[in-house]
Amino acid sequence: MDASELATKMLEWEKNKRALDALGSEIEAEVLKLGKTQVVGKCRVTFRNGTASYDYKTPALTAPSALIDRFATPHNVVDWDAVADEVPEVVAKFTTVEMTVDYKAVLKEAKLEPLVVSRTDPTATIKLED
Repeated sequence: MDASELATKMLEWEKNKRALDALGSEIEAEVLKLGKTQVVGKCRVTFRNGTASYDYKTPALTAPSALIDRFATPHNVVDWDAVADEVPEVVAKFTTVEMTVDYKAVLKEAKLEPLVVSRTDPTATIKLED
């Protein structure tokens, strides 16, 4: 293949690639509207619903404190830097108890909704399966 033939093939590839990319984008847009993965032959367009991040703590703190206490779990926190030079028998001297609250459970029990912190848009991705 000489340089002229190579250049012609490269231009043909570019033209076809742009046309196929445009067709793929059009197909992906339609699958987004359908909201469901589509498979025809070896062509697969995967639909993924957007994901969201939630803040359970802020709304849960509006629940009655007795309810929050039901879902609170104490756990020991050791300041190991402070213990480093001490003997093992004095670990308790540097141990504190902190409460962990299952805020999601509090919301469920209190019939409250979590706050949506962030949300990603749904996507559709086309590919040719092997």
